[in-house]
Amino acid sequence: GNNGSLSRKITDKYFPSREIRGDEQVLDVSQVCFRRRMRSDDVVRELDQMELCPVDAQMGLAQAIKYPGDQLQFPLVILGSVYTGWFRIRYVMSLFYDWGDNWGEEDRRKYHSVSLQPSGLFKWGAGVRFPAVHKAVMAEWMRGRN
Repeated sequence: GNNGSLSRKITDKYFPSREIRGDEQVLDVSQVCFRRRMRSDDVVRELDQMELCPVDAQMGLAQAIKYPGDQLQFPLVILGSVYTGWFRIRYVMSLFYDWGDNWGEEDRRKYHSVSLQPSGLFKWGAGVRFPAVHKAVMAEWMRGRN
């Protein structure tokens, strides 16, 4: 998609990435929606009860590339990678769309945006999706990487 906006903090320095092998299997990522406003800690706790774990930044971005239309339908919040900024505020990646309206109504277009959002300062909206994978699948995948 057209990545119209990208936070400057979304780099390997703050969100380290792993090397991906050519033969590596891509995990089946679910987009979990709780249909109510929730804080990040509550989301992680409920995912845990469902035997799911949030994906990290690399998995979340890979999923967004594979299915670029998802973030045009609903915001995606990647809770598996956290950047701690000033005053110990924790940030997570959020993928969503914006309306580019710099040129007026007739030239309006959607574009993708990747930004950092404070985690824990407020509740996520009821329509937000949280990419997650089953714990057993993640454990098996991690064993295969070593």
